[in-house]
Amino acid sequence: MTMLLGANDKVFWSGPPATTTDVAFFDVARVDYAFNMVDAQNVTLNGNHPAPSGTTVWYSCRIYSATGTGAAEDGELALIKDAAGNSLVLVDMANGKPWVRVYGDSDVTGAATTILSAGHNDFKVKVDVSGGTISAEIWLNGVLISSASAAETSGKGVARHWTWQINDAIWGAQYFSEFGVYDAEPGTGRFTKVSPASDGTDTDLTGAVGNLSDDDISTVVSADAAAQKSCWNMATYSGGSGIAELVVSAWITAGAGAPGNFRFYLLIGGARYYGATQAISAGAGMLASESWALDPSDSLAWTATKVNAAQPGWEAMA
Repeated sequence: MTMLLGANDKVFWSGPPATTTDVAFFDVARVDYAFNMVDAQNVTLNGNHPAPSGTTVWYSCRIYSATGTGAAEDGELALIKDAAGNSLVLVDMANGKPWVRVYGDSDVTGAATTILSAGHNDFKVKVDVSGGTISAEIWLNGVLISSASAAETSGKGVARHWTWQINDAIWGAQYFSEFGVYDAEPGTGRFTKVSPASDGTDTDLTGAVGNLSDDDISTVVSADAAAQKSCWNMATYSGGSGIAELVVSAWITAGAGAPGNFRFYLLIGGARYYGATQAISAGAGMLASESWALDPSDSLAWTATKVNAAQPGWEAMA
């Protein structure tokens, strides 16, 4: 399993939605706020998320419901598209029950069977585009509650884009957090968000570390030439071991004359361990990430001590 994106950050979403720091509505040991999206608000990822290794993508989040959804809750909840903007899957609500619709050669709708529970809910959507078929499932607290599939012969691609579109629904008492995108079923796994706290060993880029940790798309750090790089010490991770992977994510923009490539890296014990080279078009913006399932310095499992010793970095390339 690879985590393609962890997105408990306003900077990754257009809108953006309102947030709350009331710890009743999210797991404060993992993230620093929850989103409170309201009726008729479209909250869209600012770009396509990284591509999966295969044809399947899992979308997950935590939803806190003050009382559980009721019969009055109807409306569109989320829309999933391919990289070209073609609609693949709609997640909707009917009388407080989530259901899924697949957009293939014809539209196919799954049944709506189960409402959200009062309190915290584990919400997952599975989307697969392969073999001339689009299929989707909704899982609520570990139980499959809606599914649908349809033939698709027009050439739509795999899932790459996620929009929370709280349209015509009553969601004033619902709070969302821990948005994750995976290329395989994440099981009971969840992610912990850790933000940059101070400059690390490499300091070529221009801009204060607070421009990364403030969750504001208008404040940035920037490179002026290829081969410039910076890395950062992160806030202390204290979640223990049992770590499936370390994922570095960022919103990247390129100026009109910017270098066309970049890569993430980890600086550990004075050595740099580089991720794959990624391309970005001049004048474009994109969500980007890199993951390490094992500590690259010794090819062993991550521990809290190892995570805290690693300095994630970013390098501009020609």
